[in-house]
Amino acid sequence: MDKRSIKKTLSFIISIVICFFIARYAQTSLAQIHKQDLSINWVMIIISFFWGILGFFLYSLGWFFLLRMHDHTVRFGEVNYLLTKGNLGKYIPGRIWQFLGRLYLFNGMGISKGKIMMMAVVEQYYLILSALMIFCITFFLSGDAFPSAFVSQFNIPVIICIIFGVIGLHPKVFALLSEFLQKITKKDYLQMTMTWMHSIFLFMLYSFYWMSAGLSVLFLIKGGIMIPPQYLLFIIGSNAISYVIGYLALITPNGLGIREGILTYLLELFMIKGMGAAVSLLSRFLLIIQEVGYFFFSLLIFSITRRQERADTHISDRKFRSFIG
Repeated sequence: MDKRSIKKTLSFIISIVICFFIARYAQTSLAQIHKQDLSINWVMIIISFFWGILGFFLYSLGWFFLLRMHDHTVRFGEVNYLLTKGNLGKYIPGRIWQFLGRLYLFNGMGISKGKIMMMAVVEQYYLILSALMIFCITFFLSGDAFPSAFVSQFNIPVIICIIFGVIGLHPKVFALLSEFLQKITKKDYLQMTMTWMHSIFLFMLYSFYWMSAGLSVLFLIKGGIMIPPQYLLFIIGSNAISYVIGYLALITPNGLGIREGILTYLLELFMIKGMGAAVSLLSRFLLIIQEVGYFFFSLLIFSITRRQERADTHISDRKFRSFIG
C-alpha cells in the first residue's frame, strides 16, 4: 500500500472515530435534556442555529487571516474546510487530536509545522483575551441586574482583568510571550511579529465570534424561556467565559461538563434552579449540530471552489492552445 492510500485509510478511520464520539455526546445530551420540561419556540431555535453558523464562519476567518499574515496564497474555501474538519478532532478524548488534525491537514498544503503551531498559539491567545474582555464588559453593563453586594465582591477582579486585557493587546506583550515560548520549548519557529493593526483586528474578530456564539445561546434561551432585558448581555459574556474555561480544562474533550457546569452556575444567578442546567445542555447539543452542519457547509463551499478552479484552468489551457496553434 502506497503512502497516499495509507493517508486516505487513516483519514477515513479518524472520521469514523470522530463521528462515533460526536454521536455519543449528542445522545448523552439528549438523554439529559429529555428530563427537563421545556416548551420550545422553533423560530427562535432556528435563529439561534444561524447565529452559531456565523460564529464558525468568523472563527475560520481568523485562521485565514493568520495564514495571510504569512503571505500564503490560500483560498478561504479550502482553509475553511480544512480547519472545520481538523477541529472535529476535539470530540475525541484527549485535547491533542484537534491540534494533530489541524497540523496534518495544513501541513499537507505546504505550510510548515512550526508556523501552524505558532498560529495556533496566536489564535488561542486572542480567543482567551477577547472572551475575558467580553465577560468583564458585559458583567459591568449588567451590574444593575444583580444585588449590589454580589456585584461589589467582583468589581476589583473584573477591573484588574480589563486592565490586563487592554495591556495584552500591545504587540510587545505578545512578543514577550513568543520569546518565553521559545526559551521553554527551545523552538526558534515559535516567533511571530505582531503589529497594532494585526492585534486589534484579531481581537475584534474573535470578539465578534464570541458575541455571535453568545447570541446563539441567547436565542436558544428565548426559544423556551422569557428573559428580562437586563440579563441579555450577561448571557453573552457568560457563554464566552464558560467556554474558554472549559476548553482550558484538559481533563475533558472540548470542555464537556466543565463548560456546562460554569454556564449553569452563571445562568442560575437569575434563573430558577435546574433551568440553567437545561439551557447549558441544550446549548451543547445545539453546538454539536451547528458544528456538524457547518462542516458540510464548508465542504460544499470547498467543492464549488475546486470545481471553479478546474473550470478556470481548463479555459486557460484552451485559450493557450488556441493562441499557440
